[in-house]
Amino acid sequence: MKLSVIRSAYLKPRIVQAAGLVLLTLVSPVLLAFDYFVVNRDADIYSAPGGSEVLTRLSKGIVLLEIDKKEPWSKVFFLSPDKQSLKGWMLSESLTSQRQEEHSPLAAGPKLTVAVNSLRLRKGPGVNHVAVGTLRREQQVTELQRDGGWVKVEYRHDSGKVVEAWAAARYFRSSASQMVFRDESVISSSGKTFSLFRVTAANVNLRSGPGSGFPVVGRLSFPQQVEVSEHQKAWRKVRVPGSGDAMSGWMSQHFLEQVR
Repeated sequence: MKLSVIRSAYLKPRIVQAAGLVLLTLVSPVLLAFDYFVVNRDADIYSAPGGSEVLTRLSKGIVLLEIDKKEPWSKVFFLSPDKQSLKGWMLSESLTSQRQEEHSPLAAGPKLTVAVNSLRLRKGPGVNHVAVGTLRREQQVTELQRDGGWVKVEYRHDSGKVVEAWAAARYFRSSASQMVFRDESVISSSGKTFSLFRVTAANVNLRSGPGSGFPVVGRLSFPQQVEVSEHQKAWRKVRVPGSGDAMSGWMSQHFLEQVR
């Protein structure tokens, strides 16, 4: 891993943390096989997976390396505030890959909606394949492939990760529209009508105008909900509910999904 992997879009403290880890990889070749992760919420670090001994607590936004995994736990390598290298175990769901943060829009394709309360997902197209998770009613997925009565879908897990799996096609219905934005709306406390959406990726840029050429005024991450008041081509004007204009700007529609 090279220092160039760390994009300028990250805040300075995170750049410093990542740079420190990169320097350690230069003298520790064994670490080159591992990926950078970001702590997506405040989390305890334990001496062993499932253990009761808490070594320390890491704050949201800390950059570290995952060096081993025993579901649902990850062994991580990180730097202490005084730049000492430390190792420990934490829940994998508290980590988000930096690769996800850089590019995590869902694939293009037909949109399907789950039509049952709980839909079992499998590793392959058939009941003989191991179950790998579930989807909830009204959850939207992208169709990737069909095999008989089974469909391979892509969706975003609650952790923010994009996941692919198979499910019985009969338990889905086609989304009413292939378009990301529909006519469903909510009434805000001010009496104005807004459409309610969820951010689908981490650290999505919020800009002052509808285009990538406008300055970045902030960043929002999954699963933040936002109100959409207007649109221009592939851009939507959003604001965080209850924040007034303090948290508002323009965001690419590719990082938004409608909340039902």
